Amino acid sequence: MPGAAFPRGRLRERGRSGRLGNSSSSRRRCGGAETRRFGVVAIGLLTHGSALHVEEPASFVNVLTGTAGGAQGGQHHSTGNVLPLAAMPWGFNHWSPQSSSERTSWWFDANSDTFHGVRCTHQPSPWIGDYGWFLLRPHFGQPEHSWLGFTSFFAPGVVRPWLIDITAGPRGVRMELAPSDHGAVVRVSYPGSVPPSDRMLCVYIPFGNYQDGDESLARKTGRPSASCQMEPHGIRVESRRYSGGMPPGDS
Repeated sequence: MPGAAFPRGRLRERGRSGRLGNSSSSRRRCGGAETRRFGVVAIGLLTHGSALHVEEPASFVNVLTGTAGGAQGGQHHSTGNVLPLAAMPWGFNHWSPQSSSERTSWWFDANSDTFHGVRCTHQPSPWIGDYGWFLLRPHFGQPEHSWLGFTSFFAPGVVRPWLIDITAGPRGVRMELAPSDHGAVVRVSYPGSVPPSDRMLCVYIPFGNYQDGDESLARKTGRPSASCQMEPHGIRVESRRYSGGMPPGDS
């Protein structure tokens, strides 16, 4: 755009020293108004540039952004208070690793190194609360902590919008989960050092506290807050557990 003029003070340019600031060598006056060539060049680039082709746009998404701090950090020094969710667009259920045994809505902290399984959740933020949740967790084979693994959630490729892929110590058990419209496809891989008797995947819904709203509703309606039963072709799971995520009577 030859001859375009930008009023003084609207744009700043990169001077010869490499800093953003004034540079007399790149100024000119047009009709009494001081202009900078930086604005002319930028518009030329935008006008004549071509769109960047991206094979996998979702790969640019960092789902761990805003997930650090947990209950203590999130309530005092919020970095976003969101969760590292993997899901289909407009999916019926969402999935996230769980880093603690916390039964409230503050159950994930990206800075943690503990892995308690992958949670089926309907909670976009700890401030909103969850409902109808349960855990899928592999057996990690430790004598005293059979259902507790250790990992780094910042390792490359651990949590992506379309896949959760976690390898947890101390035995190197790998759990992969890819979300679908209403559920997920799960694969658990065990190293050869793990005996067959320790290779299992558990559906876990912890008992709630007596005073919790979901347990009070269960006593009132005569329906348990959760149930899990083996069936010939799988596991039947019913969860009415909620952590402030839905009003009583809507379960």
